[in-house]
Amino acid sequence: MSAALEPEPEWQLEWDEGAVGRAITPIRLRSYRAAARGDLHGALRLYDWNVVASAAVLVTVAMVEVIARNAMDSQLTAWAARRGEDSWFDSIPVDGRALADLERACRAAESSSGGNDFHGKAVAELGFGFWRCLVAQRYLCRCGCPP
Repeated sequence: MSAALEPEPEWQLEWDEGAVGRAITPIRLRSYRAAARGDLHGALRLYDWNVVASAAVLVTVAMVEVIARNAMDSQLTAWAARRGEDSWFDSIPVDGRALADLERACRAAESSSGGNDFHGKAVAELGFGFWRCLVAQRYLCRCGCPP
């Protein structure tokens, strides 16, 4: 049975559905009301279910982001080591925006307190957009194509 169709828990707080519906806005609730055959209560329950489902997806996305980031960092670290460099931060061939992201991450890592893992802190500061950018077509072979 779908969570949207299960009985509401007894502990659920009372709320003014009209006020909540207006706060979310009728336009935002339009598709939910259509699915609930015009019933505001049903629409709000569907909306709530959607929020919970979205949150669950975001947990997975966050894990994938960390795993992908760490895997890419590991490969870039190995690439820099093969070139005799201490860090890929100083030599990765990226465009101005990616370079600005990297510089911002390094500044944030320098200013953070605790621990000595500058590299790890800087990597963690880099947003997913930075990593996504590195696998774009324009960077293909800039860091060395596999043999």
